[in-house]
Amino acid sequence: MSIKPLYFEYMHHLGKTVTVDEFQQRSEEKDLISLRHDIDYNLDLALEMSFWEKENNLKATYYMLHSADYWDDPKFLEKCLQIQDFGHEIGLHLNILAEWQKGITDNPQKRLQDMLNVMRQAGLKITGTASHGDKLCYEHQFINYWCFQELRPENPVLYENNRSAEGIFVQDKKFHIKYPDSHQMTRTDGSTLDLWSVSMKDLELTYDASHVSQDHYFTDSGGKWTRSPDPLHKDLSSGRHQVLIHPEYWQDDQKIFFFLSTARSGSKWLANQLEKASSVKATHEFTLNHHYEEENLVHEKQTAVGFVKLMEDRNRVEKLMKDSRAYIENLKTDYAEANVYLERLIPSLNVIFPDATIVHLHRKPKEVVRSIMNREWYDLPEDTRHPQMPVKNWDQMTPFEKCCWYVRKTNETLMMHSHDRIVFEKMVTDQHYLMNCLKRLGIASYPRLMEPSYDKKINENTKNSFPEYKQWTTMQKAIFNAICNPIRYELGYKRYTLVNQIKTYYANKMYAKHKQQQTQKNSRKIEKKENLFCIDYTKPFKGSFTLHECEAEPTPEGVVLQPTGEGHAYFLPGGGNWSKITKEEGWPMEVAHHYRGVLHATLQPSDKFSLFVLMYGEDHKLLEKIPLGQMNNHILPHTFAFKSKVKAVRFNVAIYMPVTALPEKITIQRIEMQKVMKHKKYYGYK
Repeated sequence: MSIKPLYFEYMHHLGKTVTVDEFQQRSEEKDLISLRHDIDYNLDLALEMSFWEKENNLKATYYMLHSADYWDDPKFLEKCLQIQDFGHEIGLHLNILAEWQKGITDNPQKRLQDMLNVMRQAGLKITGTASHGDKLCYEHQFINYWCFQELRPENPVLYENNRSAEGIFVQDKKFHIKYPDSHQMTRTDGSTLDLWSVSMKDLELTYDASHVSQDHYFTDSGGKWTRSPDPLHKDLSSGRHQVLIHPEYWQDDQKIFFFLSTARSGSKWLANQLEKASSVKATHEFTLNHHYEEENLVHEKQTAVGFVKLMEDRNRVEKLMKDSRAYIENLKTDYAEANVYLERLIPSLNVIFPDATIVHLHRKPKEVVRSIMNREWYDLPEDTRHPQMPVKNWDQMTPFEKCCWYVRKTNETLMMHSHDRIVFEKMVTDQHYLMNCLKRLGIASYPRLMEPSYDKKINENTKNSFPEYKQWTTMQKAIFNAICNPIRYELGYKRYTLVNQIKTYYANKMYAKHKQQQTQKNSRKIEKKENLFCIDYTKPFKGSFTLHECEAEPTPEGVVLQPTGEGHAYFLPGGGNWSKITKEEGWPMEVAHHYRGVLHATLQPSDKFSLFVLMYGEDHKLLEKIPLGQMNNHILPHTFAFKSKVKAVRFNVAIYMPVTALPEKITIQRIEMQKVMKHKKYYGYK
């Protein structure tokens, strides 16, 4: 989670600080403040704190606890190096005698040497330690720095008795540790260890934090200023002061961010950068695609086939959002999500996440239009995947017009409802721009962690048949400019100049003429439908079908499919094999036709399966497999559509059940299919 605003008051009050290493090297200076952090639990919060201290020109020492769980973080060394890059010092939060007491090591010197070797070989400069106050210190009466021979006083019994595990004297007797007269520790297995037996010199360590020269020591141990005065209320302008602050006591309330955009605007790339190199937990399109079943979080993609239907069901949308919020609130950090589907659902988002910050991520409209055209948006007569815009005569528009309106309307909505914005073109080319945008939002970012993936492209288009803007037709440019120029001006992609306004004027005239012509063309078109087949499994059925790794039982409710559990299962209502059919199997397919179908089926609430259309060439071998979506009870019965491919001569429908998510059973009631072709009316000629 982010740092409490109160800590920024402490940073301002402390002013210029130095690391503990610099503090002990400048031992002759009278007026100096060293800032220190013992990292007991939360490395990520420490990393965030180090960022804000760097931004406020403070330096500090971060002591890493070698017995903490975060030591096993795969990015542990990189995170430490990032803290060091910010100008801070990395030290060792010493818990070696506790590890000996637990039996983790029998040789403290070697154990420390091995750890320091790994850290130093990675590039960390380790010169100092600070003792950890492990609960074992009080149970077995020892202080961790008692291992170092260079720190042994002339009379340990006199000098070390009744100190706390931090190595300081405190009034509360429950934190008093008695020094052993034997100068030894004894383990439960009877083993003994001589105190003061580890050489700091051999380990190339030059200081321990509790032994540096200082006038005042401040500590927030336990989360309160009970073992020392509160430095915020002290004049620190004179004297030598060491201030210990534990980051885990300075966590603020959770903050939630939504980065919303059109599709193909870098949302996945941004989520990746945020997750790898910032202070937030980041996801891509998590909300709507996850829900709880009892207490288990289940991933089920809703932002695909059936998304248009989902948008119309506000109660279900808000239930999915509540499940998302329940997951987010269980996190121990701030949360950010990049999502291209929530723009149409902002009213519900504001109800469930009224405290969230919405950030508008935007890209050049012409690049978005080109990209989604290459993804074949709005290319099917029954498009249930992509949002419909509130524009007159939407159903009569070409896919290109729909893409243009989608880009305009989505950006207009986000401009109205967002708190801030990020420009895609700058974000992916200027790392400092991205980091400054995040800093403005209160999100810390880490250049060392960002560097490996910053220049990598994610989710690139594999099809580029739709050309760049300069290769568009005159009419395409006119349509685009007429629809998108208003938002291009608002987003700063086009300047308000006389020339541009004249171009926009003529683009609007061309688009108006185009719409008039399209209206006339549409009025002269006939949609010719032909019922291809209707298979009703609730009645006696004489046809053939193919089963693979599943069994079928005819019932009055329909044919019941039950997977055997031995592998991927599928059901082909047209017969044949997945990879090859005969000329009698499947159904014929004609060029330049659309096919529209309806699947009537039921299954258990938590079950799902995938629907495919399989197209076969003249050799009757599989030519193309087209996914029609993941089916569940929310979208069944399901209307689907697909276009014929030029080289396809037959097709089949496939109900597919992967072995990793086999349903208990599927009941198929009916499958209907139509062939659709739009013909121009023939009037003859005069």
